Amino acid sequence: MEDCPRSGWTGVELRHLEALRAVAEEMSFRGAARRLGFGQSAISQQIALLERRVGARLVDRPRGGKTVGLTPSGALLLRHAEAILDRVALAERELVLAASGDAAALRIGVFQSVGAHLLPPSLALAQRTRPGLQVELVPAERAVELLRGVAAGELDMAFAEEPPEEPQLRAHALLDDPYVLLAPAGDDSVPAEPMPLAHLASLPLLTYDTSFHTLRVEPVLAEAGVRPDPGVHTDDAPTLHGFVAARVGYALLPRLAVNFADARVVAYAVDERLPRRRICLVWHRERELTEPMKVLLAATKRVAAELREPVAA
Repeated sequence: MEDCPRSGWTGVELRHLEALRAVAEEMSFRGAARRLGFGQSAISQQIALLERRVGARLVDRPRGGKTVGLTPSGALLLRHAEAILDRVALAERELVLAASGDAAALRIGVFQSVGAHLLPPSLALAQRTRPGLQVELVPAERAVELLRGVAAGELDMAFAEEPPEEPQLRAHALLDDPYVLLAPAGDDSVPAEPMPLAHLASLPLLTYDTSFHTLRVEPVLAEAGVRPDPGVHTDDAPTLHGFVAARVGYALLPRLAVNFADARVVAYAVDERLPRRRICLVWHRERELTEPMKVLLAATKRVAAELREPVAA
């Protein structure tokens, strides 16, 4: 075991904080060791040393093979540790970009429903403005998962469904994306637009599960007596198009997720009481935007301005 320096906190190292985070997330020393590539005894020693240097017990070690957990002191330190580790990762990413210039690809977090209408023309415009611009797209099933990547410096920018609440993140609002009702082509039961919520209550309604924003929509639907079909859930917009075309039901999904070239289905405007998603582009507040990031942001803003009007077929 290493000897503690005279001032314990000055001896806290990044590897100790990494070990604490791994133990907390894996809920075991064995899992943390496997994740970080150390032996289990090394992880135990790092946690023990960290506890000595901060002067507090950080991890509960129950007997009998039960999962380990953090003490209140451990949970408190973990919040600071995550912020420290995120800033180090951010510094590493910025140094890589500074050293390589335009040769380093921007890492942009994306989710499915920005892919059809917003992302492709934005990238095309950015690359015309700055030839040679490289972009690596990092997909996620849920937009909220991408915010963690931006905070940790793993992503340069990411799309989000709402302005983030995390204080370390900054966002530019691009457009408000309304929900629409997807119906089979030729369906003559649809009343005049916008679709009243009361009419939705009479339909076999399918919903788009990917959006965490759905949590804001569901209470409005419930208040109007609308109950989506509990038996059919999907986070894949093309699959919803197929269900609607096959007349399994009607789909409620964001307008940006609609394929307007699909002649099998038709999208109808819905009652404005349904809250719209506010699509944003997010980056770390402490980062100075590089020229490639500025070019991509400007291109995305321009395309989003055009999409504020209904997307044409």
